Amino acid sequence: MKTRTLLLVALGALTAAAATANAVQSASNPKVSRSQEGELQRIYVNTPSIPLDAAAYLATEVVHGRIEGVRAEFPGRGLARTVYTVRILQALKGASASTIEVSVAGGSNEDVTVDVVGAPRFRPNEEVVLFLWTSAADAETGVLGLQRGVYRVEGSSGETRYVTGDHAQHEELNQFFARTGEAWVRGQARIEAQERK
Repeated sequence: MKTRTLLLVALGALTAAAATANAVQSASNPKVSRSQEGELQRIYVNTPSIPLDAAAYLATEVVHGRIEGVRAEFPGRGLARTVYTVRILQALKGASASTIEVSVAGGSNEDVTVDVVGAPRFRPNEEVVLFLWTSAADAETGVLGLQRGVYRVEGSSGETRYVTGDHAQHEELNQFFARTGEAWVRGQARIEAQERK
């Protein structure tokens, strides 16, 4: 019962963070404080760290990809967002398409900058491992846990590649993928065991 409770608490926390990343939380959400400084709007989001097995279980996709495109969107309702086109290099979970669009809260245009503290930003051609979450409400995909769901890939093609992030500090890419797969299986087994009780 304790494991299930912890995973449900983590699910609630990460769902809130992912909803913010997908720009679907309303401006009245009391967990998000806002300050305005002229043309700058700053939003603070607290995203707790959770175990790797819980993150792997909750993610709808876990992918290694390259950032190929970026655009800012300022919808009439909801938060501004930056949409990144990610070329999938390998997928551990989900992601059957060759590219995927990932929305991250915050963005800028000539009139305003919306800065979401804790939301990741990516550079063109950067390689990353992403734990993603797709909203059932609008099918929009965001990063699970904001910056905590991002692992930066270091090293150029042909070299040993390393990832750095919440649960990996300069760990070899293939080892991290294998460890994440094992963690996903463990998380799924724990949930299934709890459901049988």
